[in-house]
Amino acid sequence: MHSSSIIAVFASILALTTATPTPARTLTARDIPVVDVLVQTSPANDATVTAHAIQVQLGVVKVCLGDNGFPPCQLSKLSISPFGNTVDITEVECQAFTDVKGTVPASGIFTSAYPAVLAQTTTVPVGSVICNYI
Repeated sequence: MHSSSIIAVFASILALTTATPTPARTLTARDIPVVDVLVQTSPANDATVTAHAIQVQLGVVKVCLGDNGFPPCQLSKLSISPFGNTVDITEVECQAFTDVKGTVPASGIFTSAYPAVLAQTTTVPVGSVICNYI
């Protein structure tokens, strides 16, 4: 009698372990669609170009931080960098916005072939950037 209850307990444990759902798949960095946007912080016609890349996840508003660590950043030009991307950059378009929510345009749409020049002799405030598939 005692051995049958031990067998029943093992059968119950076995049933519970096989009924446990598999863990959810975790995204890796290469699975997340991102592009690097090169942002020029010096005037577009300046002989000494100052620029850096910001990584923008497709379909997500990327807030642009200024030198003080707060939005907006001051830019003159934006372009899609050919490096650091997880997608085909020829299939992506981006746009800069003056606000951090991505509602008030600061630029037209720019692509890997056509950058957005915001100003030649100065910089303008940019609060965010959004990139999407074309």
